Amino acid sequence: MTSTPGWWKPYVAECPGWNVWKGVDQLFYASKGEADPPIITRGEDAEDLKDMIKRAESDGPSWWQHWH
Repeated sequence: MTSTPGWWKPYVAECPGWNVWKGVDQLFYASKGEADPPIITRGEDAEDLKDMIKRAESDGPSWWQHWH
């Protein structure tokens, strides 16, 4: 299990079960691999990432199919 990055700690309770990281492109990413299909989303900062996760969770697979 990986540790939670400091920038994500304020959002862990709102978005449980997500693996988050900051990419080399300076965007913030999150994945939920146990979802079917797996969900991957991104944001410009931690707050934006949280919002995108909430959107992905509420819209389900239909959102994911239109994201990329």
